[in-house]
Amino acid sequence: EEDVWLLKSKVVLNPTKSFKTILKAEVGKQQPTGVPFDLDGGPVKATDYWGVEGKMIFDREHIVSAMFKKDAWGPYDFQREFNIKYPEQVKLEYKRLLDKGLSEKDSSQFGIKALYRTLDEYSPPDYDDGLNDYMYEFQAYYKYKF
Repeated sequence: EEDVWLLKSKVVLNPTKSFKTILKAEVGKQQPTGVPFDLDGGPVKATDYWGVEGKMIFDREHIVSAMFKKDAWGPYDFQREFNIKYPEQVKLEYKRLLDKGLSEKDSSQFGIKALYRTLDEYSPPDYDDGLNDYMYEFQAYYKYKF
């Protein structure tokens, strides 16, 4: 049993009609949700982690976002459940909404994204017993909404 805690904050700034900024920060000490034992066979210890995210929206059609996380789990539920975490994660993304007037969720869009993660023994299977120190990926995508 350990003391766990979580502190989150979200700030939305709308200085003009054509510009919006969303900033999020998170810091905490949390445990994985599913795995009771660590790689050494002992009980899983709580993880201290933090992260910041930002998104800027220009003219309701250009979106630039960035994210940095330190000692955090990956973005999927199973990664927290199986204690798959990364020492550092960095993401940069630009997307263009094609249906002017619709929200980001409802609009067709295209964009590019870059992701970089450092790896350690808690980052399987990418770590591959120490053969990989980091991973990166670049994506170009198109989403059509109908």
